[in-house]
Amino acid sequence: MQLIGRYEVIDRLGAGSFATVHRAYDDRLDDEVAVKVLGDNHTVNPEMLERFIGEGRALRRARSPHVAAIHDIGALPHNQPFLVLELADRGTLGDRVEMLRAQGWRPRRQDVLVVARSLAAALGAVHRAQLVHRDLSPWNLLLTSRPAAHSSTGAVPGGGELIAEDERLLLADLGMCKDLARSSGLTVAAGTSGFRPPEQERLGRVDARADIWAMSALLEWLVNGSRMPSAFGRAVSRGKAENPRRRPRDADSWLESIEEALAEPGEAAPDTAPGSAASPAAAPAPVPAPRARRRIVLATGLLVVGLAAGVGVGERLWNDAPTAA
Repeated sequence: MQLIGRYEVIDRLGAGSFATVHRAYDDRLDDEVAVKVLGDNHTVNPEMLERFIGEGRALRRARSPHVAAIHDIGALPHNQPFLVLELADRGTLGDRVEMLRAQGWRPRRQDVLVVARSLAAALGAVHRAQLVHRDLSPWNLLLTSRPAAHSSTGAVPGGGELIAEDERLLLADLGMCKDLARSSGLTVAAGTSGFRPPEQERLGRVDARADIWAMSALLEWLVNGSRMPSAFGRAVSRGKAENPRRRPRDADSWLESIEEALAEPGEAAPDTAPGSAASPAAAPAPVPAPRARRRIVLATGLLVVGLAAGVGVGERLWNDAPTAA
């Protein structure tokens, strides 16, 4: 039996150039977890050690139902650190999309909306923690069927062929994140090819709008080969503007533009409740056309004049009644 700290290894979930992730059992909590171990060849690099531990701290700061939760930080002999994370038991979004595409699948509006809303919830939490992810890609987005470690409030429900109703999208791998609370936005080239904004292609300055670009690129990748409204293409293009100042200012604004672009004709806005001003039950009376309004005003004026004249005639007849009699 292999142990990582007190965690019993079940199998290996994946390995990268910097770390290996294992599925493990926590006997104290009687639950399964993911244990991410820094490669032993990087333990002599102080910068890599700090970045790895910093990822755990960043995950803790950006707590959200759509950000992978961290349970513990430990170390093996020879100063080899590991992170104990929320288990994502359904693989990555990238692998799911590739599998479905091989079966002839193409995303529908609902699939895109579930992904966009989950991304906005996750990156919104990251940005509120004054962090920039800098390495968003389909393979850093995980799928889990397990209940949220945090309150379910704010969790985006699944639905559609891509993400099932019992699944949740999780943002992971904050090892490349930029902490704007501790340093400037200056950055070196970083990120995954195809999802890396222009300001990360070279030495530049980043803020939350770098992740806005990456989210837009990810949706563009997701809908490849499918037909979407032209308004969706325009919204994605704004999110991928070369100049960061031309992009939506935050994740909420970005999501609003995506939802508006994907709304079905005549569909109410997502936050419209029954009986509100936008619902049919409380719909305002139709506004007359300009020519009709002029006719109504003219008729109303003539009516008022007629009434006034009638009152005046009636008053004279009343006052003159005795004389006439």
